[in-house]
Amino acid sequence: MKFKFRLETLRKHRKNLEELARRDFANAKDRSDQILKQIDNFYDDDDKAREYAGAVVRDETTDPGFLQLSSEFIERNKIRIEQKKMEFREALVVTEDKQQVLVEAARETKVLDKLKEKKKEIFLKKLRKKNRKDTDEVVVQRHGRRGFYEE
Repeated sequence: MKFKFRLETLRKHRKNLEELARRDFANAKDRSDQILKQIDNFYDDDDKAREYAGAVVRDETTDPGFLQLSSEFIERNKIRIEQKKMEFREALVVTEDKQQVLVEAARETKVLDKLKEKKKEIFLKKLRKKNRKDTDEVVVQRHGRRGFYEE
């Protein structure tokens, strides 16, 4: 006699949904991490432009056009940083939503896994009880025959 969980197909379906949710969450997390890395790169570019402009001013060989270009670059970079920050916030909201979906899918799968384990335990208890009963029956039959022949 073999254990068969009646809701196994549902459990497998929920497991698949959990895997899809896990993949979606990972993709959303990667996207937000990618945007954050771009923001960091923009800040690095901004710092480098400021350092270079400072070095040019200290050398006193400044070209007023270069300083103007450097200033414009820094201002445009600030705008790009703000745009990326907004994009990051939106990506973060999506990531949090995907995480909630993942948590819910994992919870549903876990419930079915626990139910399966409980059903399996009940099955095994019944199986052990049946085996004991069969063993007892065999022992009683043997004992009964011995007593019959001994008389």
